[in-house]
Amino acid sequence: MMVGVMVLFCTRLLGLNEAGFGLVLSSMAIGGLVGGITSDRLTRAIGEGSTLRLVMLTSAVATAALPATRSTAVVVVASAVAGWVAVTWNVTT
Repeated sequence: MMVGVMVLFCTRLLGLNEAGFGLVLSSMAIGGLVGGITSDRLTRAIGEGSTLRLVMLTSAVATAALPATRSTAVVVVASAVAGWVAVTWNVTT
C-alpha cells in the first residue's frame, strides 16, 4: 500500500521525476538489505519482543515523517527506514 501511494506523493507533491522516484525506491531496498543483515543480531541482543516493539515505534515515526515533509532527503531516509522495518519485522516474526 505504501509504495502504491508513494509514487503519487513523490511525483505530484515533491515534484520528483522518474529518477528521483527511483532513488526513493532504491533507498527502501537498501534499508531492506540492512534489515536483513542486522535483524538477527538485533533480536539476539535485545530479544524478540523488544525488537518488535522497536520496529513498531520506528515504523510509526517513519510513516508520520512522510506527510509532514516536502523534503526529498527526509523522504529518502524515511523510505530506507521503512525498508529496514519491513524486513526486520518479517525476519523476527
